[in-house]
Amino acid sequence: MMESSASSTSSASEVWSESYTRLDQVSEENREGEPRDMNEIISDFGELILSRKLGEGMGISTGFSVIDKLTLGLHPGKLHLIAARPGMGKSVLAQNISQHAAMRDSKNVLFYSLEMSEMEVLERLCASESGVPHKVIRGGGMTVRDRSAVESALLRLEASGLMIDDTASIGINDIIQRSRRLKQSRQIDMVVVDYLGL
Repeated sequence: MMESSASSTSSASEVWSESYTRLDQVSEENREGEPRDMNEIISDFGELILSRKLGEGMGISTGFSVIDKLTLGLHPGKLHLIAARPGMGKSVLAQNISQHAAMRDSKNVLFYSLEMSEMEVLERLCASESGVPHKVIRGGGMTVRDRSAVESALLRLEASGLMIDDTASIGINDIIQRSRRLKQSRQIDMVVVDYLGL
């Protein structure tokens, strides 16, 4: 299209016509499918649900049984929002869900932290995983038992599939592009963004 528009022999209407034709061809190639009759859809649907074993329809567990009962877990391709007033624990909940998916269910989780640095996120994750209070980890003065618990927690976190991106000024388009690019080289089961400003 750029070559056509740069050519002095092509009129504007010819360039427009050729561009439209090419775009139409791309659209045809990318079309996912045609409408299906209900009998075809029901046949596939029936096979799916009748052969499903207990728990097979469950997505990634959040680690909170009440949420899991309401949502049946977090499913691929679905968008889940955590909304509340400031200071209500949205970030902590998002981190806990990410931690549970990565540590307990062995999922690869990409966590975007637009507010906190990766060290701040790791402090919170370490506190949650080790059982050592966050203020002790942050303020220092750990006991021998605390230090041992933190070291064990760090080893478990290191072996997990949790990834953190703390780019503060990243936009939604950059998040999409980075996630897609990373997914080409490794499996990503869940993307968590803390947080998207409206």
